[in-house]
Parts: sequence; C-alpha cells; structure tokens
Amino acid sequence: MPCGFTRCGLVCPIRTFSYYGSGSTLTSISALQRIGFSFKDIDFPGYYHSFYEKAIGEALPPQNVVSQELRINGTTANQKLRYTAGAFYFSQVGYEPSTNLAFELAPGAYSIFRNKSDNNGVAVFGELTYNITDKWSATGGLRYDNENRESTFNGFGDASFVGGVFTQIKQDTTVHDKTEYDFDEHFTPSGLTSEIPVTLTITVEDHNDNATTKMVKFKIKP
Repeated sequence: MPCGFTRCGLVCPIRTFSYYGSGSTLTSISALQRIGFSFKDIDFPGYYHSFYEKAIGEALPPQNVVSQELRINGTTANQKLRYTAGAFYFSQVGYEPSTNLAFELAPGAYSIFRNKSDNNGVAVFGELTYNITDKWSATGGLRYDNENRESTFNGFGDASFVGGVFTQIKQDTTVHDKTEYDFDEHFTPSGLTSEIPVTLTITVEDHNDNATTKMVKFKIKP
C-alpha cells in the first residue's frame, strides 16, 4: 500500500470587475492559480520522491496558470438584438508531480524523471440573438481558438542523482503539439477505359521530424 508523505500549497485568487453602461455590461475576469507540491518515500512499488534540481523530496517548481477574459454583452434599444463578444487568454507553466520524480535504485542512487509543460492560448468569441417575434428568436455565434502546447521531458535512465550529484546523461526532449499535414494527389480520372488500382499515401510529421505514414488502397472504375 502506498506510504510516505506529501506537501501541497495552493493559491487561487479570482477577480471579477463589471462596468454597467446604458444597455451593455463590460466584464473582466482575472484568475491566478499557483500550486506547489513535494513528496517523499512513496512506495508504489519501489520508492519515489519529488525531485527537480538539487535534493530528494524537494518542492517542485510551482505550477502557474494565469487567465484573463474580457466580455461585453448587451441589448439594443428596441430589444430586438442581444449580443455577447469577448476575448480570452491563458498561460500555463506546469510541473506534473507524477513525472517529476526520483526513483530509488539503491541507497543514495536515483533515476530522475523531469517534465515541464509550457502552454498558452487565445480565443475570441461572439454571439447574436435576434428576436423575430415575442415567441421566436434566432441565435448564431462564432468562436476562434489558437493554442500552443509544449512539453520538455527526459526518459528512463536519461538523468541520474547519485551521491548528491545530478547528471544529465541524455538531452531532454521537447515536443510541440502543432503538426503539419501535407496531402498530395496526382490522379486524373478522365479517359479511363478499365479498372485501375490507386494507393493513397498520407504522411504526418511533427516538429521533431517523427513521421507516420498510412496507405489506403482502392480501385477506380471507368
């Protein structure tokens, strides 16, 4: 059964301000989340301890999440049209406890796992509602999101902490969420006189040049 101890600190203030104008309201919502975490002698199985740079069981760098939303909503003077529009932003730097740890190989010798995430994003949105009659209305809305996510980590055995000395054996890996898709088609179906086989090849490649290729085979009939 897991044993050991953990410590966690949490700060999460939220501030909301609103300005009420003639027929409209402007609202600002600001939030900050800050989480600190440490643990030691967790048996699950083997012994795990929090670690990032200097000491077994040390507090991990805090996860910081900042978000800001600005929104306006209102109604026209004739009450025919209601509207909402706004923008949102967030930024997150995180250190996941389950992947920032030291695994005890022997007394004073540990294999180190580290993982840092760096994420941010923006969004804009809007919605309109038109009152056609007292009983019927039409509503339409749009939202656009753009997010960037990045994770920097090391694998098993890529770093060690032995005798109080941290050693980076292999450089950390950084992975981005953005993936580019290239689709090329070279086929002209006109003038066919007989059935022909076609192979469609799709290759997906990320920012680390890791490629995955899938092939789909089918036949075209005249």
